[in-house]
Amino acid sequence: MPVATQIQDTEGWRLICAKKQAQLNAAIPIQFRLPAMTCAMSGDADVRDIAQISGVMTAIQLAITEVKDASELAARIASGEISSADVTTAYCARAAIAHQLVREIKARADCRLAACQRSSLIDRLKEQRS
Repeated sequence: MPVATQIQDTEGWRLICAKKQAQLNAAIPIQFRLPAMTCAMSGDADVRDIAQISGVMTAIQLAITEVKDASELAARIASGEISSADVTTAYCARAAIAHQLVREIKARADCRLAACQRSSLIDRLKEQRS
């Protein structure tokens, strides 16, 4: 495939990517969505405490997902202190947060990779014309 055709073909991925991102965003329940600002900063920041500071999860959900022992959760469910729905919702919220952050970090890496590939193609095209 000629280099010029390869450069033009790289533009199509942006449309495909935007469509897929919209599908992924739509799949995340509204109550678990991070504010756009949180996702935008995720590429350059330590995001380990986003679940705590984002406001997406309640204090109870945070406490549930920070329990290190499944048998403790089982005992709390058995005693009626929490429900299995509480546990499931808490872990779904935490997973949705993680997914949004990882997806954003990966999107930035993909963008950098695409920029490097595109610049290499442009360099090769320039060399062919010389």
